[in-house]
Amino acid sequence: MNTYNPLCAFENLQIEETGAEVIVFDTKTKTFHLLNTTAHSILKACNGVNTIEDIAATISSDFQIEDLNSVMADVTETIKSFESKGLLWFVADEAQLSTIEADPLTDSPLLTVEVTGTSMFPILLSNDKVLVKRSPLEDLNIGDIIVSLDQSNKYVAHRIVSIDTSSTPAQITTKGDVHFDPDLPVGIDRVLGRVVAVMHEGQPRWIKEHESSPDQAHPPEADQQVHRPSYKELQVLDLRDVSVDSIQNIESVDKVGLVLLSPENAHAWSNVKATNVMSTHIAPKEYRVYTGQPEFLPEMLEFLAEPLRLIVSGQLFLTSFEPQQILETFKELIVMGRVYVSSAEAKSAVESFANIIAGGISIVPAEHVRWIGESLLGPENVSGIQQTPLVACGILSVSARLGEIPSGLALFK
Repeated sequence: MNTYNPLCAFENLQIEETGAEVIVFDTKTKTFHLLNTTAHSILKACNGVNTIEDIAATISSDFQIEDLNSVMADVTETIKSFESKGLLWFVADEAQLSTIEADPLTDSPLLTVEVTGTSMFPILLSNDKVLVKRSPLEDLNIGDIIVSLDQSNKYVAHRIVSIDTSSTPAQITTKGDVHFDPDLPVGIDRVLGRVVAVMHEGQPRWIKEHESSPDQAHPPEADQQVHRPSYKELQVLDLRDVSVDSIQNIESVDKVGLVLLSPENAHAWSNVKATNVMSTHIAPKEYRVYTGQPEFLPEMLEFLAEPLRLIVSGQLFLTSFEPQQILETFKELIVMGRVYVSSAEAKSAVESFANIIAGGISIVPAEHVRWIGESLLGPENVSGIQQTPLVACGILSVSARLGEIPSGLALFK
């Protein structure tokens, strides 16, 4: 166990310094502990990052003790005493899971796991390290953030939305805070543990405090650095489910194609330092977002419970739809990019309900080949082009050997 780094259980402890002694009150067990100055220094140094060797070196330096081996023995003994009293945990890095002989999903020590993505914005940011504590089913509640293994055996840190104890094993359903749909349920045997803290600059920021608003019980210290996210080079930055306070806490936004805001938080955007943002738009939260080059087919109509409400950032292809099918498929459509349809009637149908915030609607033949991205068009590429028109989206360089762009080519940049 001592190969892992010790961490003071600050989540449960209230510490009060009284001169030469320190009183520690454990709010979970309702017990008091009296520490001397050295023991208190050791407890404070247990931050989940320092090894026992690090702590011994610090104590040796602070108290000017030359016999490091003696200090090491005393620190080890003190930490064992803290552990037996429930005053600290041991932390293993995610990479150490492979060295644990016991089942890592049932017997692991406290772990730090790196998370990626923005599904838990603003509580967790991409590349944050979270502190995960193994918790039995009875200690898990709706609203807790847990780390579990998904169907692809990847770690997912999402919030519990339901617990089904009628199944064996019990099934846990989670959802990312910025997602509309819940994840597929996972068995309790695939839950690594409950997220208790975010590791920030070598110290744990406890989730209960991290999720609190500034007027709640644990406001940040005046000199404490605020966890401020920045976003760069995104096609879409979706902030519709983000609180006003969190938007105002954004450090910067740069090189983003489309920023989505809700009617409830749009006024906070004016406080964000934003550069090279092509467009911002206010949209209801129930709109789904597509990016890239989506192409929809009429066959999807039979699977629709109700018409779609979509936001598309990219090139949207509807060339296989008849006008009436377009009207049956979409209820509302917001597009930053270009929409392709196959007739003037289909274009009129899209215009009747779509909000084109950048780009336009273009008519191209229904049977086409899409050429997307940076490409070179030469004579060898245009044989039969009159029979199979080419729609080029992106930067298309025309070969000098070709002379001119063929009449059958629809070129869009």
